Amino acid sequence: MKYHLIFLLSLCVALTACGGASRQYTGIRKQLPNMYIDTMEKGLNTFIMAEMIKRKVPVQLVTSDSLAELIMTGYSEEVEKQRWYHTVFGSNKDKNIGGVSVLSSDSKAIIWASEAGDRSIWWGNLRRGGMRKVAERITKNFKKFLEDDYLKRR
Repeated sequence: MKYHLIFLLSLCVALTACGGASRQYTGIRKQLPNMYIDTMEKGLNTFIMAEMIKRKVPVQLVTSDSLAELIMTGYSEEVEKQRWYHTVFGSNKDKNIGGVSVLSSDSKAIIWASEAGDRSIWWGNLRRGGMRKVAERITKNFKKFLEDDYLKRR
């Protein structure tokens, strides 16, 4: 009798946990905005797409701007060429920078904008930089904006 009671109790807990998780997932899935990322210089758009998938940013990426609710556009550039003395002595400047803005597809109003560089203050040249680092920082800022502001207002 004691074992049957423990079995039933654990079964109820397991079913409740599974049911709650699936309801939560479908609820979030319904409110994900569709987002199109326009092409950018130096392939920044592909790095941003990869980072969004890696960081599980709550958007649905689409391949056409006609399907999108949000459109991300931007630029990137290489500010400073890597020289041998930067490797040895370090540099306090960004080598790559990028900036993006997110537009509403219907009104073309800017709802968010950010810029980032690839400089690492603490690690200097020992830390990886480049467009990947720029995309990582932009994506981190965008995810925070989505979770704190945009999705709560929808």
